[in-house]
Amino acid sequence: MAKKAIAKAIDRIGNEMELLFKYSCEKKETIQITLKNDKVYVGWVELLPKPSHSTFIRLVPVLSGYRDHTKRFHVTTNYSYVYSEYIKSIKEAKSEEEIDELETTIVIKLDEIISAHLFDYDIFEKFQHFDNKVNAKAE
Repeated sequence: MAKKAIAKAIDRIGNEMELLFKYSCEKKETIQITLKNDKVYVGWVELLPKPSHSTFIRLVPVLSGYRDHTKRFHVTTNYSYVYSEYIKSIKEAKSEEEIDELETTIVIKLDEIISAHLFDYDIFEKFQHFDNKVNAKAE
C-alpha cells in the first residue's frame, strides 16, 4: 500500500494511536512510547503502519530509558549524540558513505505499548527540573 493511501486510510479509519503515528511520521515530530515492561522510547515514526492490520511500528529513536517504581522516566541512551558523531565522522573523512546507512530503527510490537504521546524535550527538562526541586525539599 502506498504511503499516501495508508495516510488516507488512517485519516478515515485509524484509531488514536495510528493518528499519532501518522502525525509523527509526516511532521517528523517526536513521540514518547512506554511499553508494558516500563521501557521508554522517544523518537519519530519511520514508516506508517497499515491501519487495523499492522502489529508493529518502526521508530527512529532519539532517547530511550525506563520508568522506575514511581513511573518517572529515566533516560539511559541519547541516540542524537551517536547520530551527530556518526555524521561528523563521515564529513571529516569526506566519505561517500551514506548517512542513511546508520540503522537504528527499532521495531515495536503494538500490543506491548501502554501509552504514546507527543514529546517535547524542553517541557521534559522543565518537569525534570521541577521534580528535582520538589525531591530536594522533601529530603
